Amino acid sequence: MHDAGEAVALGGDEAVDVPSVFPLQLRPAPGLQQVSASFGQNEGVPGATVGVGRGADVQTRDGEGGHCPALNRTGAGFRLTLAFGRIAPVWSPDARQRDHGCHVVGDAISWALIVLAILAVQASEGPPDQPLPEAKPSTRGETLRSTLANPIGSPAAVARAIVAAGAALTVIVGLFSLAGVNGGDVPVDRHQQIASGALQLAAGGVSLLLFYTGTQNVPGLRRLRPGAPISWLAIFLVFESIAANLGTITLSSGSAGGAASGPAPTLRPATGFTARDLMLGEVPYLAVGIAAVGPLVRRNLVQTLERLGLWPLRLPWWVIGVAAGIVLVPVGSFVVELLNHLGTASCIAQNAQAEQAVVGVGRTTLEQVGVAIAAGVCEEVLFRGALQPRVGILISSVVWASYHLQYLCNGVPSPANLYLVLLGFAFGLLRKWGGLAPAILAHGLYDGLILLGLLGA
Repeated sequence: MHDAGEAVALGGDEAVDVPSVFPLQLRPAPGLQQVSASFGQNEGVPGATVGVGRGADVQTRDGEGGHCPALNRTGAGFRLTLAFGRIAPVWSPDARQRDHGCHVVGDAISWALIVLAILAVQASEGPPDQPLPEAKPSTRGETLRSTLANPIGSPAAVARAIVAAGAALTVIVGLFSLAGVNGGDVPVDRHQQIASGALQLAAGGVSLLLFYTGTQNVPGLRRLRPGAPISWLAIFLVFESIAANLGTITLSSGSAGGAASGPAPTLRPATGFTARDLMLGEVPYLAVGIAAVGPLVRRNLVQTLERLGLWPLRLPWWVIGVAAGIVLVPVGSFVVELLNHLGTASCIAQNAQAEQAVVGVGRTTLEQVGVAIAAGVCEEVLFRGALQPRVGILISSVVWASYHLQYLCNGVPSPANLYLVLLGFAFGLLRKWGGLAPAILAHGLYDGLILLGLLGA
């Protein structure tokens, strides 16, 4: 047993038992790549067993069933920092509470600012039944040029200027990353930094290009209103979210530049996500989806429901939505079996492990139902309710699938990710033909049957 505050470097394939009351720092010895840790009970006190070897698995579990769901994310007091292909965990009870609390508050503030920005942009456009305050641009780049020339000439110009500034800032951040600027003391893998910088540069650059050229000739984006601030914001958020998700892919996959040998570290929760984690994680989707249609600031209640596809009620389609949710489970299993032929055995095993993490261990039936309802409502409101009518079924399905990073195989999209695009397409057809309610019902029922292990799921 080690003393409080002692820094311990582990080598070989040894393991130590650590009571959670000790602020013990654990770091792998040089050349090692694996740190596996499980938080359990040790003589009646929550503790940890930490082993270090030359593999690539990282497991975390605490006495309450919590876990750290992604690299560089803090959860259950166990922080993982990926640097040059190695894992360097630092754990202490004080750091657990402080970092987790700061992370939750930081996420809440970030999402609140995004929601306020969306509402502000919507408010600048006026009621949806009125024409845009500015004439449709007649030449390429006219709106962008006029916005830059007089960014405070009108509320719409101010809103566009803010969105354009965000895209320009993303370009600058990407250039800094490509140039090797780190801005912190934590070592950064150069390959990951280049990949992330390129993605950010592409997201901001493509957004600015579309602000200049317009989207009339871009498949999937033709429905966006030319010069509308909310259209600019939609373009930027779509490309930035894809870039951010792909950036997370490069982080989780590691790089060959810093690893001594073997595959990059991956995180594999032992007990799965908690129901509370999953339900709270869906709330931002709901908030952004509702804010994106401008309730109260641009649309009244009925107009908001119409824009999201929740009004008028099409009750026969509700029955179709329920039937689709049931049928998609066995059909989806068959499609997954076919798509698995495109992947490797290790990839299939990783996907099965990821699915088990989502299904979880020891959850009650009510918790599983709550998770299914939260996913069905929140995700559909954003991706099919708010986004799909503007960018089409295909793009909205790809963006939705990009948020399911747990099904990656060594940082590369897997057949499961392709299946999610197809599944999103099915929900999108329900949204297009029957409104949002059938898509919500199908999505929620589909997830519920899988979480509860029914129909052979």
